[in-house]
Amino acid sequence: MRAFIAMEIDNPEVLAAIATFQEQIKQTGGDVKIVEPQNMHFTLLFLGEVSEEEVALLKERLSAIRYQAFEAELTGTGVFPNANRINVAWVGVDSSAETNLRNVADNIAKSLAGSRFKPDKQFEPHLTVARIKSGRAREKILEVVNSNSSIRFGRQQFKDFKLKKSELTPAGPIYTNIHHFQLG
Repeated sequence: MRAFIAMEIDNPEVLAAIATFQEQIKQTGGDVKIVEPQNMHFTLLFLGEVSEEEVALLKERLSAIRYQAFEAELTGTGVFPNANRINVAWVGVDSSAETNLRNVADNIAKSLAGSRFKPDKQFEPHLTVARIKSGRAREKILEVVNSNSSIRFGRQQFKDFKLKKSELTPAGPIYTNIHHFQLG
């Protein structure tokens, strides 16, 4: 199964504020795929294909992580990889939450040391809200992203992280929780 480790966004007010931003992106006429509210998450580590035996190892190692629950202010917007070629529009977090998310991701990487599960790139805290499939309306999309670059979307409590299964379908990905790990 294809799997990843993530922290989910479930605050209805935050999701509503993000939906407003997503609607602005849709209205540009760009070739975009909006991330559904139930799929909003910060990916802490993408694992790729995972066997049932590896799920047991992941549960054991990840259960040993001790980290305090924390609150994040979702704020600001941006694009990846850059303004000339936009693949993703994202929402960011305040600097304190960025530090906490990095620390949780580092703890996950350390707990999986010696296994084949390693970060393939440096962790960059961001919440993907739209995937941009082509350059159509790129300037308009950038205008919307830049005009929201200092907006505050609200606060989210992070009390756990989850091991999630990802099933890719023509209608979009379907995420299923395999296991959740409580923060202190």
